[in-house]
Amino acid sequence: MTAEHLHASLTDRIVVEPHWGWTVLDDPAWRKAWNVAPRAAFVPDVWFTWDGRQYIRHDRVAEPGEWTAAVEADEPVITQVDGGVPSCSNSTPSLVAAMLDALDLKPGMRVFESGAGTGWTSALMYHRLAQDGIAVSVEYDRQLAKEALNRAFDVGAYPVVRAGDGTAGAPDMAPFDRVSATHSVNRIPAAWIEQTRPGGLVVAPLRIATSLDVLVRLVVADDGSASGQIAFPLAFMADRAHSVPAVSSWAEDEPRRTKGLGFLDVPRILLERRLWVLQLAIPGLTVTGPAVEDGDDTLWLSASDGSWAVAWVPQGGSWTRGETTVDQYGPRSLWSLAEAAWLAWNEAGQPGMVEYGLSVGADSVHSLWMKTPDNVVVVLG
Repeated sequence: MTAEHLHASLTDRIVVEPHWGWTVLDDPAWRKAWNVAPRAAFVPDVWFTWDGRQYIRHDRVAEPGEWTAAVEADEPVITQVDGGVPSCSNSTPSLVAAMLDALDLKPGMRVFESGAGTGWTSALMYHRLAQDGIAVSVEYDRQLAKEALNRAFDVGAYPVVRAGDGTAGAPDMAPFDRVSATHSVNRIPAAWIEQTRPGGLVVAPLRIATSLDVLVRLVVADDGSASGQIAFPLAFMADRAHSVPAVSSWAEDEPRRTKGLGFLDVPRILLERRLWVLQLAIPGLTVTGPAVEDGDDTLWLSASDGSWAVAWVPQGGSWTRGETTVDQYGPRSLWSLAEAAWLAWNEAGQPGMVEYGLSVGADSVHSLWMKTPDNVVVVLG
């Protein structure tokens, strides 16, 4: 099958199986943009795959068939690795389509993107915005910015691509109708909201925990605040322009022990992929285990402020029959917080992730909420 046929097959599959209900490829205008700027034009000859231990370098010249298959699969393609860690990728096509759909672009709009990467999304946006629109993209890596611009030119797209700190926006090109990001952030940068017109959208991946990013879709208000719901979960590389805070070591204070607890079945929560319920209430929460230790089924909760908890039941025992023992350490009692979050979620009727949202005040305070903005689950600060 030729690359052209593979590309058409991929776009058809994205329409049939959209990402969390979001897709743009059933829109003729978007379909035209994807055909004019196919993914293959934005994936370099060198790419990397994970072999279970390390990232392996591949080259299109030596492996042309593998390159084509990787490009036309609905999977991310790692395009840059620094120090053994991926630093750039060409994102999963269905995810790209969903994020573009969430932006609700219209011809003539001014759009800002933080993180040009390989340049694919900025080229797609340029073609969708038509001649009257403006697409501006800021990329942290100067060489990537240059390559992204060249690739865009090759498919007849002429976005503004600069090297710099994308979290600072592009004040000289503002205001924007839409702001987007192709990397996750721990907080929505104030510049993105300030540079968006009232009524405009900021659509970006918010890092909740190391294992959870969520795409938030915020409407900017006249007073400089922004609020909106979570669109869907995803996984993106973190912002490279700012250092990531070091993870605190686990606290070593005296344990706060409780026994006989019986309704927080974390192993089952993990099995049912509902850890996000706890993480949205306790941002930064990490779960390790379960594992057998000293003859008990044991698991650990931890957070970056040094708080942690260890819980166990007799091997093969039940987490819901009063057999659980928990020791909690540090400034926060994580197990107790997890219990409260799980109870609140169940009492609220087990709402889906898309029923949660984020509000960012004019003072930049971030509040995660459930169902309505006045029902705050946690304040991020």
